[in-house]
Amino acid sequence: MSEADALYNDWISTATSESTFDRLKSDNYFIRLVRHPYGDRQFMRGLHHEKQRIRDLSAQALAGSESKEVISMLETLRHDKNDFRRERAISVLTNSKKDEVLPLLLDSLKNDPWPQNRENAARSLRYFIRPETVDALKAALTDEDRVASVAVESLGYSGDTTFIDQAGTVLDRVPISSSQSFVLMVWRAQKPLLLLPISYANFELYRLTIGGNDIVMY
Repeated sequence: MSEADALYNDWISTATSESTFDRLKSDNYFIRLVRHPYGDRQFMRGLHHEKQRIRDLSAQALAGSESKEVISMLETLRHDKNDFRRERAISVLTNSKKDEVLPLLLDSLKNDPWPQNRENAARSLRYFIRPETVDALKAALTDEDRVASVAVESLGYSGDTTFIDQAGTVLDRVPISSSQSFVLMVWRAQKPLLLLPISYANFELYRLTIGGNDIVMY
């Protein structure tokens, strides 16, 4: 058994039913595994552990890794036959927020056979607004309703207004949140619209700039 294997096993052994997320994160074995040159391979194992806390911490550790090998391992996982394994790969790619993961997320949005994974990819792409991202999200407006409605939300982060008519069609046919309902009302009024994320406490807020007036909503 390698040193990395031993550290992983020792870390897993500390994960009792009473173990909190913060406690496991501050565990000495976890910290040593994060610093270990082969720790990423162990966290790939943890990504599929039966305990949710282990999966979440493993995903966090992988997202923060600077190793090129992690991207390669996640690319392999992204093509796994198991829907949930691919879902975990998309989650880690999103949380890494590294530019090199963008092509992988774009491909998942276009080609993943499971709608939930395409939906997750569409949601993730709001953190990577680029011309190619906007094009891919616009194309996703013709996908299944759950994917298309999330693509509308993500496009709202782009400041692009050329998709407004098509977005209104999407939101007409799917259940929408109160914030989406307000946005749709604005679109129908054909007002200039810019949707930007604002970080405040635990709320997801938006600043809508309509005809020069700011409206804050959540």
